Amino acid sequence: MEYNEEQKAAFKQQAAGRRRNQIVLAIPLAIGLIASELVRDEQAETILWIPEIIAGPILLLTVVCALIYSYRNWRFPGSNKYIGRSLFRKTCHACGIAIR
Repeated sequence: MEYNEEQKAAFKQQAAGRRRNQIVLAIPLAIGLIASELVRDEQAETILWIPEIIAGPILLLTVVCALIYSYRNWRFPGSNKYIGRSLFRKTCHACGIAIR
């Protein structure tokens, strides 16, 4: 399908918003996972003062939800195809439209 310049500009803007969402998701998630390991009390078997039996599944569920969200969010708006792992991709591999 051929897109006009206005549509292409809208796709770029939407892709930029999706990229921002990925960064907003990744930074707190990484900080949280690192922090949870740093404040882990092995003797008391707690993470952030929460028993490991509860905190472990919560952390796992958070990571799984983040991965699902990332897979659904990280698509090019024009073709709705998965962009891939790169945050700085310049074109959509499916339709060839410039992302940046």
